[in-house]
Amino acid sequence: MTAQDLKDGPRALRRLGWLSRGGTTRIPATTGSEAHECYSRAVSLWVESGGVADVSSLVDAVLRTARQSRPDVQPHVIETLKKSCWTWCRWLRRIRPDSILHFDGGEGLLSGQIGYEVDRETVLTAECDFVCQGSAKDTIELYDWKTGWRRWDSDAVANSFQFQFYAYLLAQTYPGSEILVSIWNSRFNEFTRPVGFSPLDIERVWSRIEQSMDTRTKFQASSEPPPTWPTETKCAICAGAVDCPSATPVARDIAANPGDFVDRMVAMKSAIAAMAKVATEYADEKGDISTPHGNSFGRSKPRQTRRPAAELY
Repeated sequence: MTAQDLKDGPRALRRLGWLSRGGTTRIPATTGSEAHECYSRAVSLWVESGGVADVSSLVDAVLRTARQSRPDVQPHVIETLKKSCWTWCRWLRRIRPDSILHFDGGEGLLSGQIGYEVDRETVLTAECDFVCQGSAKDTIELYDWKTGWRRWDSDAVANSFQFQFYAYLLAQTYPGSEILVSIWNSRFNEFTRPVGFSPLDIERVWSRIEQSMDTRTKFQASSEPPPTWPTETKCAICAGAVDCPSATPVARDIAANPGDFVDRMVAMKSAIAAMAKVATEYADEKGDISTPHGNSFGRSKPRQTRRPAAELY
């Protein structure tokens, strides 16, 4: 399979068995992926209309698709989009349809799936949300939709491996172009300032990609497990946490069933409250409680002059 074949997008990957028909993972679709579908429908309408669709029609496409989201996440999808979709749709109408090169949900040459064939055995590929010709000569503009509560800024974009990787692929697809990357922070109704990746920047990005490829090649044929850097923050939002042996136990639990995880948190909180109540009664009657492990409970923790609350110390 060559990089050109990747112009066919996910269909080509499914033919190779790299993608299941139901999606890229077994993890249920998130609010973010459903929101991306809403944006894709609006872009498709804008392209198909030849630039005739008005703002109201584009907004209707976004919100109508949001209302058709999976029932369990539909309210969250609507909440994510409703306050900012007018701004986003006005922005979209400023983009000439014939300048749009790729977008998530596009077909054929307009597919958001882009790729670069490093050698006969290695193809780098990614799916971009929106790519168009820049207003300045020899520039390509990449826009990515972010629907979470993290507020991306230009510094975060510049240092992100994700967007360095996207910029590299686009630089190979459109040689000699400067790649400008912006983020649409949907929940904050704003775009970030564009971050430029010049041909010189792309050379530096390649070193980072090459290091990642070398690590993958080294451990792909080895029985030794690859290095991992698990953290609560990263693992908690990783779609692969439920199956990853390196993920933290609590991250695996919440990835497997978020609802059950929260129910257990509530039950544990109630149990701890009941335990603290009886421990307080005991400590007030017989004195603070100490354990061989160095834990204590009672009112003698040195901190305040007035009567403190009973607590662990």
